[in-house]
Formats: sequence, structure tokens, C-alpha cells
Amino acid sequence: MNVVKLPKNFRTACYDVMDDKEGSLEAIEKFSGKFPHQVAAVLAEADYFDGNFSDALDRDITVLPWFDEWHYSNVKDEHMAAMTTAAIVLNRQSELIDIFEEEKIRLQGENDNGPKIFFLDAMIECLKTGVMPCNRIRGDAKFKEAVDPKSKEDLIKEVKLKNKKIEEGSVAWRTKLFTICRLQGYPQDALEIFEDRMKCKDEMSELDYIEAIKLYQFFGKYDEAMKIVEELATSRLWVVASATQVRPMSFFLEPVLCPYLLESDSLSRIRKASIIDNGSLIRK
Repeated sequence: MNVVKLPKNFRTACYDVMDDKEGSLEAIEKFSGKFPHQVAAVLAEADYFDGNFSDALDRDITVLPWFDEWHYSNVKDEHMAAMTTAAIVLNRQSELIDIFEEEKIRLQGENDNGPKIFFLDAMIECLKTGVMPCNRIRGDAKFKEAVDPKSKEDLIKEVKLKNKKIEEGSVAWRTKLFTICRLQGYPQDALEIFEDRMKCKDEMSELDYIEAIKLYQFFGKYDEAMKIVEELATSRLWVVASATQVRPMSFFLEPVLCPYLLESDSLSRIRKASIIDNGSLIRK
């Protein structure tokens, strides 16, 4: 199966859906004749984040045998995790198990599909056990405290010693300090450093946001955690592989994020945050 190269006008139409521009869904559907699977994937993503899990699952089922038309496998992984999550929520596990087993037979008839079959088996296991894909793939959502934590002062000295070319107080400095503190320091110090980074409007990675959400949850600060979930949605760090990634589908694979997609209020807030164009996304 050949990777499908998307023309600029289709990619632009995808970005319009991402921004939730008026008439964008109707506009993307006009490409159905030439790019049926890509259009279905875009509409499925929109459905998931509109809370229409059933319609989203139905669309993704039609796309499942065609995900090799995308260059990067994470698009397929995200959609399969979403499908599995939706099937568990909708009590459609048996139906999807049969569909995944059929897809497995197809993959076994081709070469070099070991990783794809491994992931598919993991999703089938989730459907049989009721364990959400995010937990099956990436464990739990709890912040892991350091066994023998170091003081913030000691960690600052360590960062100075090992990163002499990085200017103290710079973005790179705060990034290093946050990383080492959440791994080796005290949770409260790590959270304070993160909040300092937010005040300074530092550029963040997806991992930075995820670990901060865990920290807020660790201290029972759930409103603050939700706000960081929204920040991550607006950051559009989840657009990494294709213009068809119009909603933060990677959230279905993150243990700390997926639960927010299963509550109508938080899902609505994530959707609203994800359609904000903050100017950070490079549109190709």
C-alpha cells in the first residue's frame, strides 16, 4: 500500500477543520472522492471531540485497513486507541474484537508487520479485559516521587556544574531544572519551577505539560490540572505527523489525559482549547 501525498488545498482544508472554521467540515467532505480514507479520519477526529463516539468509531472502522496510507504509524496507533476506548465506553467490544481479528489476518499476510500486530494484540486484550489502552500501553497516571529526593538548592548546584554553557535563568536553564527536579527533587519544588516557567511563557514540551498535570493532581489541585490540559490542547504539540491530525488524538494514549475525554464537561473544554490558533503551528 502506497503512502498518499496530500495536496496543499486538502491540507489547508484540514487546518480549517482544526480551527473549527465555519463550513470546514462540509468543505473537507468535498474531497471524499479523491481522499476517502483521509476525509473519514478527519471527520472521525471531529466526532470524537464532539462527544460522538459512536459515529467516530463507525468512521474509523472504515479507515482501519487503510492506515498505511499515512507515513507515520502514530496516526494509526492514536486512532486504534480511540476506537478501543470508544468501544469499551459504548459496550461494542465484541464487534471491534472481530474487526481487529480480521485486520490481524490481513497484516499477517504481509511482511514486516510485527510491531503493528503487537499493537493490535494489545488493543484486543484491552477490549477483552476492559483496561483502557492508555493504561495498557503507558501504565498509570500518577506522579512518581523520587526515592531519595534532593533539595532544590542542591539540584541548582548540579545543573550549574553539568551545564556550564547554559545561562542561569534562561529558558534552557529552567527546562533543565524542571526536568531534574521532577526526577530527583521534591514535588513541591518541581511544581514551583513549572509555575515559574509558565509565568515566563517558556516553550514547553508535551512531556512538560503531562508531568505538570500529574504534579497538580498529586497535590489535589484539580482545577489547575484541567487548565494545563487546556494549555496542552491549545499548544497543538499533538500535530506531529499529518495535516489530518485535527484534534488532540494523542490524548487517548496518555493515562493522565484520557480520563478527561470520558467526561462531557472536560471533553468540551479540551475541544474548545484545541481549536484555538495560537500561531505556534507551522502549516506546511
